[in-house]
Amino acid sequence: MSEAQAKAARGARRWNFLEALLFTLGVADGVGTLLIYAWGLSPVDRGNVRVAFFCVLAGAFTGTVVHELGHAIAALICGWRIIVFTVRPFAWRIPAPDLVMARGQTFRQFAGFVTAVPGSARTMTVGRWVAFIAGGPLASLVFALYLGGMAWVLWNGGAVSPRIHFLVAICAGFAVHSAGVCIRTLVPRRGAGFSSDGAKLLKALIKREKLAEGRAGVWVIALMKYRIRPRDLPAWMVEAVHAEPAGARIWNALEISRMLDVPAPDVAVVRGRLEAHRQIYGPSEWLCACDAFVAAMYEDDLARAERALGEWQGSRAIPELTAAALAAFNARLGNPDETRRYLDEMDRILRLASPFRDDCYGDIKRNVEGLLHATRQSRVRRADIAPQAAGSVPGHF
Repeated sequence: MSEAQAKAARGARRWNFLEALLFTLGVADGVGTLLIYAWGLSPVDRGNVRVAFFCVLAGAFTGTVVHELGHAIAALICGWRIIVFTVRPFAWRIPAPDLVMARGQTFRQFAGFVTAVPGSARTMTVGRWVAFIAGGPLASLVFALYLGGMAWVLWNGGAVSPRIHFLVAICAGFAVHSAGVCIRTLVPRRGAGFSSDGAKLLKALIKREKLAEGRAGVWVIALMKYRIRPRDLPAWMVEAVHAEPAGARIWNALEISRMLDVPAPDVAVVRGRLEAHRQIYGPSEWLCACDAFVAAMYEDDLARAERALGEWQGSRAIPELTAAALAAFNARLGNPDETRRYLDEMDRILRLASPFRDDCYGDIKRNVEGLLHATRQSRVRRADIAPQAAGSVPGHF
């Protein structure tokens, strides 16, 4: 076995141990709090198991809410902007407000999470990133200690009535839930598209100078992942991307996207940017799709759109921009069935990528539908004019 394979095997054993530890902690949390709530109910109704189970669910949900509120409050204190606040089963995108069901790969591994980005270039520091991450476990710990103290005060405050008995159990159970959230999130654990708070904090301590979170490109990707439209990206963040090593290509693509994300784009300027991008960086799937979309949607140049669509052979996938370009191409041809098929495909791709509404592609869809309507109306007018023109031949009565 090579050294790399041995290292990978040790890593796998370590993560398997952590998974087993987390599973054990979760079971202990659930069973332990169920017994606490059953004990609290015993003076009132010893057999009311349904209430005890409801208390377990309510305590777990409350523990997640408190943890995520800790992240959110820390972000605001650090001068960051909250983009998404999620506690399953709901996810709330705050800019361009959109409340959705937390579904899909993005949400599958999380009971809850908060996405926040720096509010300015001054606040884009690793220290503030660490404070944002630490805010969740700290809130869970403080909440657990507060409720644990309340339970102790109530139990030792004198005569304990059945109502106080149950309230002590609620405080103790919720404290255990919150402490469990704190411990589980601090366990350093990583997976595909997932890192626990503990793993992020550990990485920040070990590789502080190499953290990707110190670069603006990471935050631009986060904003676009949650469907913040290009024209709403903070100008300082886009400029910071341009200043980063190897950031010019991303910046140029962002500028083209921002130019197109307006009601009436300056097509000549966009075309110049596209050609400059092609000359410097060569063709790509995004560039060919963008070229085809501009040619079909704004320039009425179907030959150019067809060449651009056929140029890129690097992938068989049809991402959303390629689907939009194909829809615009067929709208110019006046083909309603194919236009709607590609618009439906565009919607499907967007839904698979994120449950959040995409206002930019919503505008594209309405514009393509308007183009299809205008094309068909133009054909109807030409068909009406043709017989009249035939009847006006000189000498014909």
